[in-house]
Amino acid sequence: SSSRPPRARPAAPGGRDLGHPTGTGPPRMAAAAAGDPPVDFTTVEYDFDDVSQDLEAFAEDETVMQALQRGVDLRRYAAQVQEELTHVEQDCVDQYVVNSGRVHELHKQMQDCDEVLGRMQEMLQGFQTDLG
Repeated sequence: SSSRPPRARPAAPGGRDLGHPTGTGPPRMAAAAAGDPPVDFTTVEYDFDDVSQDLEAFAEDETVMQALQRGVDLRRYAAQVQEELTHVEQDCVDQYVVNSGRVHELHKQMQDCDEVLGRMQEMLQGFQTDLG
């Protein structure tokens, strides 16, 4: 619902305050998303029902369960997946750049075809009117 406050993300892994001299202070401030102002957990009340639902969903996910049973460090795995996604994204952009000339030519051909079909439609409508 729209009355729920935004989900907050921990300031650092484990929710620890990196501003604390040892980096192990209690969870205090976090940003809801990149560019959002910090959220003070000590003065704002949050509804964590969505988080509980997400945890339940992940607990039932076969891939996550297998990873946890094997002792996979999910943070490291997430970083690896993010790196792979970055490479795949760059490959897609590179392919698009290489094929952009062909995409432009295909677009032009489609426009030309649309114009021809438009003229044929007008001609057939005129013919239908003459029969009519």
